[in-house]
Amino acid sequence: SWDAIGSEVSVRVAVLNPVVPFLVLVQRNQIVHVYRERYKTGLVWGTVKGRHLLAGEESVRVVWDHRGANSDVVLEIASFSKPDHLIARIFRPLVWALQRRFTHDCANRLRLEIHRSKGK
Repeated sequence: SWDAIGSEVSVRVAVLNPVVPFLVLVQRNQIVHVYRERYKTGLVWGTVKGRHLLAGEESVRVVWDHRGANSDVVLEIASFSKPDHLIARIFRPLVWALQRRFTHDCANRLRLEIHRSKGK
């Protein structure tokens, strides 16, 4: 549960990125902020120097716009990064494709959770 950690945090996590069958990259990130507001939740993480192919930061937030007639839920994903390793520079198009896949996977997971919660 994210309730166990404060808003300003320093938690390191490993992210497993399956690139192709039988090749998984282990990237180290550090969670630097957790949003827990009434209508907004999410987190921000940054790469760990020397433990990640990129230098940058990403954030994922889920925002409930409760004011409108539709009560929309919006997924906000922001990513700021640059290659920080020779491999990332050489394979820049693959890196970008993996980042796009991450965004797509997040949106699909949110849809799945919303669908699952409506079935309860």
